[in-house]
Amino acid sequence: MKKITAPPSLVTTASTLVLMMCVISARAAAPNLIINGGFESSPYMSANFNSFNPLRDGWSGSGNFQVITNGLNFTPAQEGTKALVFNAGQKTPGGIIEQSVEVNSGSMYRLSYWLRHDGSESATTPGTVGLKAQVLQTGGPVTELSTYLPLTDGYVLGQWYRFALDFWTTTSPVTIRFTDISTTTSLKDISLDNVSLSSVNVVLGLEKSGSLTNAWQPAVITSDMITPEGKLDAGALAPGNSFYRMKIEVVPQ
Repeated sequence: MKKITAPPSLVTTASTLVLMMCVISARAAAPNLIINGGFESSPYMSANFNSFNPLRDGWSGSGNFQVITNGLNFTPAQEGTKALVFNAGQKTPGGIIEQSVEVNSGSMYRLSYWLRHDGSESATTPGTVGLKAQVLQTGGPVTELSTYLPLTDGYVLGQWYRFALDFWTTTSPVTIRFTDISTTTSLKDISLDNVSLSSVNVVLGLEKSGSLTNAWQPAVITSDMITPEGKLDAGALAPGNSFYRMKIEVVPQ
């Protein structure tokens, strides 16, 4: 599974620049911009019916997928009573669903969604299930995350797991796309539910410490630390043995 890591931030002494992980904290999401993110507005689809009505469902799609309802041989949805499952009925992987969303250019957003491994996995049914999430703008992908849910990595059958992607926009609209990348469909499926897209703000702060192993404390930025070009002066920031790092906080708008 490809995992998301935080971007590096700048830690500086009077003479040395060092890269390290930044501090990120996230709070509750802003209103959801995705239409029908929980698939509650869509009717139940049999394994032989895999078509969305974009005006009703918000989504368009192709390939093998269906909307399922609680109690139909699947564990309950992560939210509400419905979820979407790819390649049910031992069909070929590769199904795609997507939705176009209007956003504000030059802003930051968070795509959040839940995945579940259904079916079974054993020596007689090798392979596993996976899904690729993409954010697309004019000119190509902005960001993407491919996730597999093998039981050998500790994932549990029938349990929901949340994943998220943060990204900056340069144009509007963006397209949110999910592609089934399962390596097999034999007695196993991957389910998707509770998709959300929310705007977030990024707040930058500065923290200071006497060493990289000591506790970090908020630092005050004074005018003598700023160069005529509006940049932080490394020499002014870190007199003596002080260390500084940037703190990035993602908060709802």
